[in-house]
Amino acid sequence: MAAKKTVVDDITFHAPPQEEKPVETRVRIKLPLREDDQSAGLNVDHFEHVTISNELGENTIYVKRGEWVDVTIPVFIQLRQRYPDI
Repeated sequence: MAAKKTVVDDITFHAPPQEEKPVETRVRIKLPLREDDQSAGLNVDHFEHVTISNELGENTIYVKRGEWVDVTIPVFIQLRQRYPDI
């Protein structure tokens, strides 16, 4: 939904200031590539899917393997359970 703009005259308008979202702390990680699928010559999904669900809804985050990625703390906690060496 677009913010309503107040018209001052025919040329100038005033837009209300937008609310700033709080900055989330991020952690820089690099997930290892899947070794077993590469040797077999299969087409693999190079993303790790992390789903965070709570009373506000469900959010799915895709983390690229083999590259440095900044993730939020809840995503890092979930990935740390699966990959303890990250």
